[in-house]
Parts: sequence; structure tokens; C-alpha cells
Amino acid sequence: MDSASMSKNTPYIWGIIGIIGALIGIVAIAVNWFTGNGTDYTGIDLIDYDGDFQIYIPVIIAVLGVLSLILFAVGMTGNGSRKNVGYISAIFGIIAIILAVVSYMWAGDEFADLSYGVGFYLAVISGVITFIFGIIQSRL
Repeated sequence: MDSASMSKNTPYIWGIIGIIGALIGIVAIAVNWFTGNGTDYTGIDLIDYDGDFQIYIPVIIAVLGVLSLILFAVGMTGNGSRKNVGYISAIFGIIAIILAVVSYMWAGDEFADLSYGVGFYLAVISGVITFIFGIIQSRL
């Protein structure tokens, strides 16, 4: 592969990695978010839990993942909107990380016997990937 075709495909490569990061955030809602008081909670199960706005954090992160996926796909079209799309995706990544930290603090206060599951870690990883590749996408 020559350098001209490599530089031409670079936005697509970073966009695809960003889409994968967004998909990770979407998947995070369906797997174990944490285990508290002997009960496993997925992001969907938390909606039935009696609590404040924190029970909706996994859903919000999944919605941010869907929006980021759409934005990364639009950024791959190359119609000049890549810069704005990348910055918005990066902001969504930061919001996902902040929400995961809020969920971490809330669950620590809410449950005595607590262990964090794959869903929580996937949400953090999704936020980090979306942030990093949103910035990269905006710089191309």
C-alpha cells in the first residue's frame, strides 16, 4: 500500500475504530453492570431498581453510544463535517466517562457488598475510545 492510499483511508480506519468504541458502549447496557447485595444488575435491570437518576446512567451511556456511532459514520463520509462530528463524539465520550464515575460513586454508597461487572468497565472503555478517536477524527 502506498502512502497516498494509506492517507486516503486513514479517516475510515479511525472512524471504524470509533464505531467499534460506540458499539462497546451500546453492548454495556446488556451485560452485568455490577453485583450488589447478592444480586446481579445489568444496565437494563437497574431501571427497575428504586433509586435516583443514577439508575438511568447505563441507558444514557447506551444512547450516547448510538449517537456517537451515527456521528462517526457521518464523519466517514468526508463531506467536510468531520471536524465538528469528531468534537461532538469526543464530548459524548467525556460525558460517558463522567457518568460511569458517578455510577461508581453511587453504587459504592448504595450497596454494601459490591463488585463491578463487565458492563461498567465496557462503559468506561467505550467513553475513552470515543473520546480519543473523536479527537483524532476531528484532526483529520
